Amino acid sequence: MTLERTADTNQKNYRRIGLTANTFQGRPGAIWEYTYEDRESGETIHAIDQSYIADDGTEYAVYTTERDTEWPGARRIFDTALSTWTLNDTD
Repeated sequence: MTLERTADTNQKNYRRIGLTANTFQGRPGAIWEYTYEDRESGETIHAIDQSYIADDGTEYAVYTTERDTEWPGARRIFDTALSTWTLNDTD
Protein backbone atom coordinates (compact mmCIF):
# COMPACT_ATOMS: atom_id res chain seq x y z
CA MET A 1 0.00 0.00 0.00
CA THR A 2 1.48 3.32 -1.08
CA LEU A 3 -0.02 5.23 1.86
CA GLU A 4 1.51 2.79 4.31
CA ARG A 5 4.97 3.12 2.74
CA THR A 6 4.64 6.91 3.01
CA ALA A 7 3.57 6.65 6.67
CA ASP A 8 6.45 4.31 7.44
CA THR A 9 8.88 6.75 5.86
CA ASN A 10 7.41 9.95 7.32
CA GLN A 11 6.18 8.86 10.75
CA LYS A 12 8.69 8.15 13.50
CA ASN A 13 8.30 4.62 14.90
CA TYR A 14 5.36 3.79 12.62
CA ARG A 15 3.70 0.48 13.63
CA ARG A 16 0.82 -1.16 11.81
CA ILE A 17 -1.88 -2.58 14.06
CA GLY A 18 -4.11 -3.71 11.23
CA LEU A 19 -4.82 -3.25 7.54
CA THR A 20 -7.82 -5.17 6.31
CA ALA A 21 -9.97 -5.02 3.19
CA ASN A 22 -13.64 -4.81 4.10
CA THR A 23 -17.06 -3.77 2.93
CA PHE A 24 -18.33 -0.52 4.41
CA GLN A 25 -22.02 0.21 3.94
CA GLY A 26 -22.12 -2.19 1.00
CA ARG A 27 -19.11 -0.64 -0.72
CA PRO A 28 -15.53 -1.92 -1.09
CA GLY A 29 -13.16 -0.43 1.46
CA ALA A 30 -10.37 -0.98 3.95
CA ILE A 31 -9.68 -0.21 7.58
CA TRP A 32 -6.14 0.79 8.54
CA GLU A 33 -5.05 1.23 12.16
CA TYR A 34 -1.56 2.24 13.26
CA THR A 35 0.53 4.15 15.78
CA TYR A 36 3.50 6.48 15.46
CA GLU A 37 5.55 8.79 17.64
CA ASP A 38 4.84 12.52 17.58
CA ARG A 39 8.16 14.17 16.74
CA GLU A 40 7.61 17.18 19.00
CA SER A 41 6.13 15.64 22.15
CA GLY A 42 7.45 12.08 21.86
CA GLU A 43 3.95 10.78 22.64
CA THR A 44 2.54 7.77 20.84
CA ILE A 45 -0.28 8.73 18.48
CA HIS A 46 -2.95 6.22 17.51
CA ALA A 47 -4.71 6.54 14.14
CA ILE A 48 -7.50 4.72 12.33
CA ASP A 49 -8.88 5.19 8.83
CA GLN A 50 -11.94 3.58 7.26
CA SER A 51 -11.83 4.27 3.55
CA TYR A 52 -14.29 3.17 0.91
CA ILE A 53 -15.18 3.77 -2.72
CA ALA A 54 -18.60 5.14 -3.62
CA ASP A 55 -20.57 3.87 -6.58
CA ASP A 56 -19.35 6.83 -8.68
CA GLY A 57 -15.69 5.93 -7.98
CA THR A 58 -15.07 8.68 -5.41
CA GLU A 59 -12.91 7.55 -2.49
CA TYR A 60 -13.97 8.62 0.99
CA ALA A 61 -12.27 8.23 4.36
CA VAL A 62 -13.43 8.52 7.95
CA TYR A 63 -10.23 9.14 9.90
CA THR A 64 -9.16 10.04 13.41
CA THR A 65 -6.01 10.34 15.49
CA GLU A 66 -5.51 10.72 19.23
CA ARG A 67 -2.80 10.29 21.83
CA ASP A 68 -2.55 6.60 22.63
CA THR A 69 -3.27 7.34 26.30
CA GLU A 70 -6.67 8.73 25.24
CA TRP A 71 -7.39 6.06 22.61
CA PRO A 72 -10.32 4.19 24.22
CA GLY A 73 -12.50 7.32 24.17
CA ALA A 74 -11.39 8.28 20.68
CA ARG A 75 -12.15 4.78 19.42
CA ARG A 76 -15.70 4.97 20.81
CA ILE A 77 -16.20 8.28 18.99
CA PHE A 78 -14.77 6.79 15.77
CA ASP A 79 -17.09 3.77 16.04
CA THR A 80 -20.05 6.11 16.56
CA ALA A 81 -19.02 8.14 13.52
CA LEU A 82 -18.86 4.98 11.40
CA SER A 83 -22.24 3.75 12.61
CA THR A 84 -23.94 7.08 11.84
CA TRP A 85 -22.06 8.10 8.67
CA THR A 86 -24.20 8.22 5.53
CA LEU A 87 -23.42 9.09 1.98
CA ASN A 88 -26.34 10.81 0.32
CA ASP A 89 -26.70 9.46 -3.18
CA THR A 90 -27.76 12.11 -5.64
CA ASP A 91 -29.43 11.54 -8.98
